[in-house]
Amino acid sequence: MTKSTISNAPARVFLTADHHFGHQKVLGMSGRPFASVAEHDEYLIEAWNASVGPNDTVWHLGDFAYKCTAEHAARVFSRLNGVKRLVHGNHEERGRALPWDSQHEGFVDTVIEGRRAFLCHYAFRAWPGAFRGTLHFYGHTHGLLPDTRQSCDVGVDRWQYRPGPVRRDPGEAGGDGGAARGSRPRAGPRQPAQGAGLKREGPPAANRGPFQLRLSARPR
Repeated sequence: MTKSTISNAPARVFLTADHHFGHQKVLGMSGRPFASVAEHDEYLIEAWNASVGPNDTVWHLGDFAYKCTAEHAARVFSRLNGVKRLVHGNHEERGRALPWDSQHEGFVDTVIEGRRAFLCHYAFRAWPGAFRGTLHFYGHTHGLLPDTRQSCDVGVDRWQYRPGPVRRDPGEAGGDGGAARGSRPRAGPRQPAQGAGLKREGPPAANRGPFQLRLSARPR
């Protein structure tokens, strides 16, 4: 299977974490509804490419692959769309060896869609700029920590196994209200077998909309 080609779409920014490609035990550890790690990996690859275009940027907040061969991690990586950037997680032996567009140790303090964002594999209780509206995105917890009004787990266990695109709230000054209002996930890949138990009605309400990490102008 080759990468999907998504054309005539403006470049976007996606956030994600904790794919654990090649990690058999993550299926039970995180309750992922797949019959095998091969099925798991194939689904996550298809889900990534159904959402991310070749010109989009994906910030991966750690734990890309684990307990697999270097060759398997490289094959998976080569099939994924986008400009791919890595913030190291705690399981990154395989991830570090891959040709990311950039790699970052610890954290990244950056601006996404006009808002300051603090990106790290780990969740913080306080972070630089937290009292001035800086948002915090993290992984590692596999959906076990509740989001706050200012921080969000972007791991695949919270986002139906795919990267989430960052969008401004429709009413925010300077934001692309139409894009935010009309943004929907692209047609997704095949679902796991019916008996696998994957919920099909969409992500939980706590995920704040259909695969969108919305940015608000109001300090949280």
